[in-house]
Amino acid sequence: TAISADGKTVVGFSDLAGIDHPTKWTRALGLQSLGSLASYKSLQAVACSGDGSVIVGNASNGNPFNGFAATSWIWTQSTGIIELPGYLTSMGAILTPGQTITVDGISNDGLTFSGTAASSAPFNFGWVATPAPEPDTLLMMAMGIVAISRIPRVRRKRASSCERP
Repeated sequence: TAISADGKTVVGFSDLAGIDHPTKWTRALGLQSLGSLASYKSLQAVACSGDGSVIVGNASNGNPFNGFAATSWIWTQSTGIIELPGYLTSMGAILTPGQTITVDGISNDGLTFSGTAASSAPFNFGWVATPAPEPDTLLMMAMGIVAISRIPRVRRKRASSCERP
């Protein structure tokens, strides 16, 4: 369960007929189910962006409190629930095959995610994913830097302490 930074959205889950459904509550719309994800029985929302527009959570086929979730997911109004590993891959992340990732955090702007990864090895490790800027953004930034560097600088003449008449 989490509350958005602006305090207007609460996320979590509701048990409906023995199945956990991720939920979102706002004063304007009340309690809403965020939907489901094929092949997974239990979905729980664990974090949301500062304004509550991006929600992340974990999904499993059993009790998610008994170990790692089978996958993690992301929800927005426009996409609905989609698997987070696929979303991260589409944003350029390279994920190790066979790893299960869980998500437990999201940044205020909804662009950076954190969690834990597990594989068949006995080691778990934390991860953070932030999308890289679009190539167009990098080009515009570089052009801005070049433009700023070409602005003529106004130089003041320094007064000398020994002036000749």
